[in-house]
Amino acid sequence: MTRTPPSLRALLPVLVIAEITSSFEISMMYAAMATLLREFGDPAGVGWLITAYLLVGSVSAALCSRLGDLFGRRRLALAMLACSLGGSLISLFSTSLAGLVAGRAVQGLSAALLPLAVGPFIVLMNDRDYVGGHANGRTSNAIVVGVIALACVLALVALPLQLMGSS
Repeated sequence: MTRTPPSLRALLPVLVIAEITSSFEISMMYAAMATLLREFGDPAGVGWLITAYLLVGSVSAALCSRLGDLFGRRRLALAMLACSLGGSLISLFSTSLAGLVAGRAVQGLSAALLPLAVGPFIVLMNDRDYVGGHANGRTSNAIVVGVIALACVLALVALPLQLMGSS
């Protein structure tokens, strides 16, 4: 039996944080929607803030999962996190709705973190040494889905609750 390298074991918490970051990317727009509608007064334009993210995200998820197989998941995951940061900076410094939409589109590339993270999760959870000798395919896949669901729920619940508490 082969042992999972320590670097892969250290990757698990990092990938969970990356997935939570990706989940916050979407949920923060729902929390800010009313403020953006008041600020810009264009419901269709503000709607494009979510649409641009989702359109780019769906394409990047499909492409980056294959590119991760070809060039390395770590390299692509770091690039997607850099795109998330870049899109946030574009949005931060933009003064128009078009600039915000462009920033959100760049942030949409971070939606590729989910398919990039699933592969290492499954490898790690099928390592009998890591999970205490009880690894099997169904259990590891259930753990992967549970961690991703937990990240999504935390993002969808925590951010709006925080915003409601600060108002």
